[in-house]
Amino acid sequence: MKSTSTENPISSEVVSDKFDMSTIRSAPPQPKLWKQIVFLYFLTGFGIIFPILLVVRILSENHDFTISIGRAIIVFGVPICLVIALIKLWFSVDIIKKQLGVKLLDKDTTNPKELWLIDLITALSKKANLPNVPLIGIYESGELNAFAAGPTRSRAMVAFSSGILEQMEQPQLAAVAAHEVGHIASGDMLSMQIVQGVIWGSALIGNLVGNSIKMFFEQTRTKKSEYKGFEKLDQQMKDLKYDFFGENILGTCITSFGNIVSLAFSRHREFKADNFSATMTSPLLMSSALQYLLNDQKAGTTTQANSPYAALMISAPEGWADWLSTHPSLERRIEHLKSFQADVLHVPEAIVPEQKK
Repeated sequence: MKSTSTENPISSEVVSDKFDMSTIRSAPPQPKLWKQIVFLYFLTGFGIIFPILLVVRILSENHDFTISIGRAIIVFGVPICLVIALIKLWFSVDIIKKQLGVKLLDKDTTNPKELWLIDLITALSKKANLPNVPLIGIYESGELNAFAAGPTRSRAMVAFSSGILEQMEQPQLAAVAAHEVGHIASGDMLSMQIVQGVIWGSALIGNLVGNSIKMFFEQTRTKKSEYKGFEKLDQQMKDLKYDFFGENILGTCITSFGNIVSLAFSRHREFKADNFSATMTSPLLMSSALQYLLNDQKAGTTTQANSPYAALMISAPEGWADWLSTHPSLERRIEHLKSFQADVLHVPEAIVPEQKK
């Protein structure tokens, strides 16, 4: 007797080895970039600067000193480091092109695969409402990987490893490309540099604070009676060996705490870019692409976990703990896409197909 159950059309969908670009859907709406930057600036600033001022207030017991430090961070530290971060971002495309040996594709190429890739990025860029089609490049690497770089939506680059172009089928490669276009459309590279700039600026002033505390003790050692609670504070600093504290620990703690914030944002934007790709192509294709990356035998051969461009890549080796990684695990990202498919698209969970042998 035949089963009367209705087959799930999504789960039974067969992933072809060709990709029809006419199936690309419009990108999900993106927040105004300036609103996102302002939000991140104040969120990161509050998360980093407030703990610094709290520590200074507890240690110094001097309200005016704490206010002076806060003013120094806001007026000098953060703006200076933001400028440095934005200058670095402006030249990021040229820097990473040189570091990885990225070869830019030319529309006059006769290579069919390169022509298809140019057409794909062009179609995705139009659907994502980008002002310009990003530069498109290829770099030599056996691992399956790709990345987006650039300071603005109109001045960006998408690059693919030779390994991913050789091994991944067109549909999954289209999902990877949509993921990278999603980073550009969301302004993720600029947002990350804003976060980094606030962290660097806070750490810079943190080091100055530590040295100021050291100098404060040295200059007032002969006037202990004039400072309320100085004896207690002096003993605390002796226990901490304040010379080392003043020169190292405070700035290191600020940087370490700030990096946790930065890594959390980096993981968040990977989930967001996966959703972006799933909307433009399909959750099935993006999940299938992540499965390819999960099965990659050469993962990490080029992109080490601590490399300066690991956060840019679609796949990066995990740190020893998830909260210290630039990317969520590929398994978590696949599970996330199943939830995205069920909750946002209102369809049952898809079964991710096995990678082709």
